[in-house]
Amino acid sequence: MDTIPLIITVSALILATFAFIFWFAQKATRHNHQQMRLLTEHFGLQAEKRKSFWQLPILTGELGGFPIQIKVEPSPASEANELEVLLTIPKQSFNLIIRRKLKLGKQKTDVELMDSQVDDYYIIKTEHPDKARRFLQDREIKQKLYHFREDMLLGTSIRLQDNEMRYLMTFANVGDKKRPKIIRTIELMVFLAGRLV
Repeated sequence: MDTIPLIITVSALILATFAFIFWFAQKATRHNHQQMRLLTEHFGLQAEKRKSFWQLPILTGELGGFPIQIKVEPSPASEANELEVLLTIPKQSFNLIIRRKLKLGKQKTDVELMDSQVDDYYIIKTEHPDKARRFLQDREIKQKLYHFREDMLLGTSIRLQDNEMRYLMTFANVGDKKRPKIIRTIELMVFLAGRLV
């Protein structure tokens, strides 16, 4: 007879735990939908709804004359969702990865511009250092990168490969503080794409 109240108590706790997890996930999903809606409005993009409420819309449109797609998908490398910004650009003859430099330790970079306003803040990776250096030596590009230095989130990168410029970031708890940084990242990508043509 003593086991019945224990079973009822344990069952109630399990149900309460699942109810809390469901409530929290639904609240987080609503918040993420709001963040995507705000990005849609800011850039004047179209939002393509998906089948499930849990899936965020895919944003598409054109910025600066370049087709853009913004979507959130589960990351293959972790359990988190990943925000991907994909800008389609004319095919390039070099590749490029721009990543924020950590404040501690020495990190290897493939391209140094001999300009502390860029070299102190970024790691630049490429298989074509001369072409990447020529592109990045542009005075306006260096100024934009310098002004952008605090907006690039750690663990993110802007990648140029063939006819795509891509930005990936973990999409967890994207709120009012991170959204302006995402917006400025997209604006930087459009600026860089414009300098490539």
